[in-house]
Formats: sequence, C-alpha cells, structure tokens
Amino acid sequence: DVMVSWVEILYMSLIALATAILMIVMLKLFTGVVVWMIVIFMSILVTGAAGFCWYKWYLSDKLYKSTDPTYQTPEQADVVRTWLIYSLVASGVAVVVLLVLLVMRKRIKLVVRLFKEAGSAIGRMPLLLIQPVWTLMILIAALGVLLALTFYLESSSDLYQNKSRKRFKMVYLRWYHLFGVLWISAFIVACQDLVIAGAVAVWYFSRKKSKLGWPIGRATCNLIRYHMGSVALGSFLIAVVRFARLILMTIQQRLKGATNKFAQFLLRMLHCCLVCFEKFLRFLNRNAYIQIAIHGTSFCEGARKGLIVIINNALRVLAINSVGTFLLFLNKIGCVAIVVMVGSVIIQFHQDITYTWVPLTIGGAIAFLIAHCFMLVYEICLDTIFMCFCEDCEMNNGGDKPYFMSTNLLVNISLFRSTWSNWQSNCRVTKWFLGSFGSQYYHNCGVQLQSICWNM
Repeated sequence: DVMVSWVEILYMSLIALATAILMIVMLKLFTGVVVWMIVIFMSILVTGAAGFCWYKWYLSDKLYKSTDPTYQTPEQADVVRTWLIYSLVASGVAVVVLLVLLVMRKRIKLVVRLFKEAGSAIGRMPLLLIQPVWTLMILIAALGVLLALTFYLESSSDLYQNKSRKRFKMVYLRWYHLFGVLWISAFIVACQDLVIAGAVAVWYFSRKKSKLGWPIGRATCNLIRYHMGSVALGSFLIAVVRFARLILMTIQQRLKGATNKFAQFLLRMLHCCLVCFEKFLRFLNRNAYIQIAIHGTSFCEGARKGLIVIINNALRVLAINSVGTFLLFLNKIGCVAIVVMVGSVIIQFHQDITYTWVPLTIGGAIAFLIAHCFMLVYEICLDTIFMCFCEDCEMNNGGDKPYFMSTNLLVNISLFRSTWSNWQSNCRVTKWFLGSFGSQYYHNCGVQLQSICWNM
C-alpha cells in the first residue's frame, strides 16, 4: 500500500506544507479572534465538564435513593461517591480556570500583540521556517554516525565461552555511548534555539527593520564563535536528567516482577519528578539562550537573568504558556485534520490500495511533523520577542532612551504611562490637604499602582 500510494503521500505532504504556511499567515492576521475564541472555548469546556459531572451525580444519586434498600448494592454507592468526587474536582478546576482567565484578561491582549509581532518577524525572516529542516538533517546525520559507532562497539571486545559472563567494560561503554547520544542530540536542538533567538533579537533591537542584512547568518556566526560552550553546558544538563530517567526506567523494568510495591511506587514518583524537572529545565534553558542572544552573556548569567524576568512577569508568562501553547497545538491538530480529510478524498479514487488507513496515517504523521516544525519556530519567536520586550522596558524609558518595540507593543507602555499620569495628577490636591502623612501614604499607594499597571 505504501509503494502504491507514494504519489498520494507526496501530495499530502505538499498540502501539509501549504496548510502550515497558511496557518502562519492566519496567526498573524486573525490572532485576536482566535485567541478570544480559545478563551471562550476553555471557559465553556470547564464549566460544561463540571455541569456534566454534577448531572451524572444527580442521576446516579437519584437512582440509588429510588432503589429499595434491600436491593441497593455497594457498587451503586461507589458510583454515586465517584461522581461526587469527580464533580467536586471538576468544579474546583472550573473555578480556578475562570478566576485565572478573569485575572489574565488584560495579559491576553499582550499575547495577541506578541503573536502579531512573531508573525512580522517570520515575515521579515522567512528562512527561519527552514531552520528545523537543517536541524533534522544534522540530527539524522549525527545519529547515523552514532549508530555506526554502536555497531563497532557491539562487535568489539573478546569472545567468551561462557555466554552468561558479564562484560562489565562493555556495559560501561554502552552507557557512556548512550549518554553521548543524548548529549549530542540535545546540543543540536539547543543550537537551533539559539540561532532562532539570535536572529529574532537582532530583528527586534534594530531601528531599521527593513534593512537587517543577514540576521540568521550573523546569529550562526555568533553561536560558533562565542556561545558553543554555553550551548554545551545547557544541553549537558538536559542529557544528565534524561540519562537519570533512563536509569530509573531500567531499574523499573528489572523490578517489574518484584513484590515490593513501595519500591515500585518510589521509583515511579522519582521518574515523575524527573520528567517535571526536565520540562522546567528545558523552559529555563530556552530563556537562558534568549538572554545569551540578547546580551551575549554566559549560560549561568543568562539563566539567572531569564529566571528574574520570568519571576517578575509571572502572570504574563502564564498567559503566554497557556493560551499561546494551546493555540499552537490547535494549529498542529488543524493541519493534520485538513491533510487527512483531503487525503481521504484523494485516496478513494485509487482502486489498488487495500488499506486506506496506511497512507492516511503516514500522511497525517508527516503533516504533524511539518506543522510541529513551523509552530516550533513560531513558539521560539514568541518567547524571544516577549523576553526582548521585557528587556526593552527595563533598559529604555521612551524619552532620551527610545524604545525598540513597534507601535503594536507600545500600546502597553502607553496604557501604563496614562494610568500613572492620571494617578499623579488626581492626588496632588489630596496630598496638599493631608500633609506629609498623605504624601507618604500616596507614595506607597503609587508604588503599588505602578507595579499593578506594569503587569497589565
């Protein structure tokens, strides 16, 4: 079926490429509508889920109470209790989500503006979209070399008559080689992140964005000349955590038949903690690479600055990572759905295909890979522009030090300045009546208002 339908698979790949490019354009043009639709959809989803759980609890409880006590079973009581727990949990989640969306409604406007800026950056530097292609090619080449080294490694050493005898040197070399594979793959991906972040940072901090030259080439040269050590350190940390996860998985596999349930629970808990720590470390590494691209600092200094920016803009980061990530995921799913639907129409005219799900599955997987590559670039651009925006606000004041940000992002700063100016003008008379105590009181309130406005 694969050999027969290779033309249809090629068509689906081209359709996926065109769909991904179209979605990049739509993200720039209709971001506001899509983002607010997602917010409304999330609100309806969590509220509807809570309502559904309460409805199922009501039906099960009504059925249980209407049953004669002599015929009531423990299973019915368990069903009522289970739906009650589900209802309470769903209601708690709904309340938290609705409160978070209510608090972040102003930050969501910043997310919309950042998406538009990311679209503008990609429009100015369209070659950013092929960076994942180069990364994938380098990864395939590197993994091919590492696979060849694996064959050489396994075919080395001495012959033993006793097959059960452990070759400890070979065991150590296998683990050493596996750690090298993890480190090299993480290093290649980190190089891509730093190149994209460097190009976007050059675009953001350029007064004449129409005359950028070759920012991708400049970012690549800076990576090779200055930042290879920083990338190696960041990828080393990721490799260490992944290596620890593999060791835990190996131990879990060997203890699968053991009767010690506590040890198995402890290993699962440790593995879960390592997964969460790896996600946090990848998030911290990306922001460290962005700081390195902006300031040219070392990895540790970049991670420190990135962490400070994240802490000072926690609600903004939450809005970007929740709404933004969900929006990019929806674009991936939408691309796959379009390709599969069009592919099913194309394949139905091909009579020689026995199982149509085979080419559709391959086409859908290729579509997801293409969409993931495009959205990954968009995600890195989004994070970089947000970090550049925060650094721009920190370094400049809009007066003798003009901002680098566009008019689209300057709206947030204008809103802050107008709110702060209104506060100062409205409390001059009140400060005159209240004297020094009033001056100190309004100064403290003003600092709080300044912090509130800054986080809008």
